[in-house]
Amino acid sequence: MIRFIAALALCAAAVLARAQYPQKPVRIIIGLGAGGVADAMTRTVTDRISMGQPFVLENRPGAGGNIAMEAVIKSPPDGHALLLIGPALVINPALYQKLGFDPLKDLAPVTTVAIAPFALFASATLPVTNARRYRKPKPVTEYGLKKIPRSFRYVAD
Repeated sequence: MIRFIAALALCAAAVLARAQYPQKPVRIIIGLGAGGVADAMTRTVTDRISMGQPFVLENRPGAGGNIAMEAVIKSPPDGHALLLIGPALVINPALYQKLGFDPLKDLAPVTTVAIAPFALFASATLPVTNARRYRKPKPVTEYGLKKIPRSFRYVAD
């Protein structure tokens, strides 16, 4: 969270050298539903930042995050529309043949806001303590692009 605040402050300082930023409310478009972890985390972070203008959070779920990505891409490139999204950014170009935009070319990364490790859980009544017993040794296929951080790639058998 401190990393996000510092990144926002650095971005603001760079823009302030040319013009007063922000000149209007900053929209953060979230590619997930309202009331979830991403929504709550973003509200927690933005509540602690003061830049002279309010942050307006817009939840735009749907189409695997494409609606939110397209909303930011179509916004004026003045820094007043930001996107909060997860792995959909790098996964969707492989899933959708006709996106109408290229998220890797049309969007620029600002900072990592959170890292969410994934865990596998089972019923407490299942006599399992680890997944090694069920592992089948075979090649793994990674879905994603090599230039994207590993945490944003999907792995499948």
